[in-house]
Amino acid sequence: MRLSIFSIFTALSTAVFAHPTAEANSLQARTNGWAIKNFTRTSTSPTSPVTYTLILDTYGSLTNCTITDTASPSWYHAWYDLPCNNASPSPFHLSWGWDYPGDFTVLTVESFPASGPRLQAFFGYDHPNAKLPGTVYYPDQGYNTPQ
Repeated sequence: MRLSIFSIFTALSTAVFAHPTAEANSLQARTNGWAIKNFTRTSTSPTSPVTYTLILDTYGSLTNCTITDTASPSWYHAWYDLPCNNASPSPFHLSWGWDYPGDFTVLTVESFPASGPRLQAFFGYDHPNAKLPGTVYYPDQGYNTPQ
């Protein structure tokens, strides 16, 4: 009995791709953890303040967060451990770090609960200044597992 290449390929592909298994469930999108939503950065010039506005989703609990960076120049300024809403005490602090050569930044969110351990989650953004001056709207990110 002689089989064509097409027949062999069809038989193999049917066996390999025929039906999903239980393993496919592990590839589903995460629906718990922390996420950043509605994130914007607004500035009128490199020497003007940058206002960071976002919603932090922590396991379904939403927290509005605003931080204004007044450094000059502010567009490429890295900062750390600033409380949300420029107020203290705040249950969440943010940090903004740069990889200048790669034009990439990481937003770190850290919790400061009244009791229990502090947790951090990390969110990365490519070309964060690409649409400044004005307002930059970043895509929602997460859910990431806090550590």
